[in-house]
Amino acid sequence: MKKFLLTVTLLIAFLSSAFGQATDKSDKTRTALLKLTDQITIAKSHKDVAQLERLLTDEFMLTNPAGFVANKSEYLDGVKADSATYESVSNIIAK
Repeated sequence: MKKFLLTVTLLIAFLSSAFGQATDKSDKTRTALLKLTDQITIAKSHKDVAQLERLLTDEFMLTNPAGFVANKSEYLDGVKADSATYESVSNIIAK
């Protein structure tokens, strides 16, 4: 019985540690993705095509809510042609 309790205790300690590390890693990933999203949003609002070229991978694909799809080249062409003036742009995290 003591062996069983020791095994269960060690298993719980191991799993708690593993889940804690996974949470830390996912928090870091989440933070990095939010930072990248903000950088892309700012670059787009300033029509900074050079910055967007650095931030976006060659495999980048945009799909907007209406279903429009564009690859990196098409997206950058759209940024260059964009005649909108942005006064304020921000990303909001939905909970």
